[in-house]
Amino acid sequence: MFNSVLNNISFITVLSIATVIIAIIFYRNTGIYHLLLTILFVSVITELMSLYDILNKLSIISNYNIYFILHQGLWLLLIIHILGKRLIEYSFLFLFILLSLLNILYYEKENLNYLTFVLGSFVYLGYFIYKNFLLLNEETREYFLSERFLLLSSPILFFFALTFILGFRDSDLRFTKIKGYYVYTILSTISNTIYYLLLIIYIFRTRVNKYARLTHD
Repeated sequence: MFNSVLNNISFITVLSIATVIIAIIFYRNTGIYHLLLTILFVSVITELMSLYDILNKLSIISNYNIYFILHQGLWLLLIIHILGKRLIEYSFLFLFILLSLLNILYYEKENLNYLTFVLGSFVYLGYFIYKNFLLLNEETREYFLSERFLLLSSPILFFFALTFILGFRDSDLRFTKIKGYYVYTILSTISNTIYYLLLIIYIFRTRVNKYARLTHD
């Protein structure tokens, strides 16, 4: 059984678990802390449940369909919490949740919910670009050097890369190989690695800056 786990556990699963552990130990307790930790736990639980299903030769589709809703929805909640907080902005989140539930119940109910992931990614990327453009016009330079900007930038490549692959679900692109590896595997591994590494950097930056401020005070 142990050998089976070792043979099937992915690098991304290990990295997601490591990121959660680092967050629990080093991340300072703020309003953002609970949201980010929830996102990380959703990712780890999904990875572990999928590993269990793989070992037992079960389908992992339902795991990722739920993950798409929770993960995209929580990131939307986080970016709105940091950059918005207006009721009209939260309505985009509610609309995403509503459409995702309709998708999983009526449209892509027995398949991987590509549309949910793509929709959530587009809403996040669009909101991120719009808000940062406004801040750039206001010459809010401190923001672009801040921990918040690093945090909100961390899933950008992940959303973009996976949307690029999932958006071509009916093509042969996902099954194209480069030096023996599927394009999907390459993009997923690279984007996930950068995603988690940026979060780890963010966590340590908040820790270092916290003690720097305490020392300065």
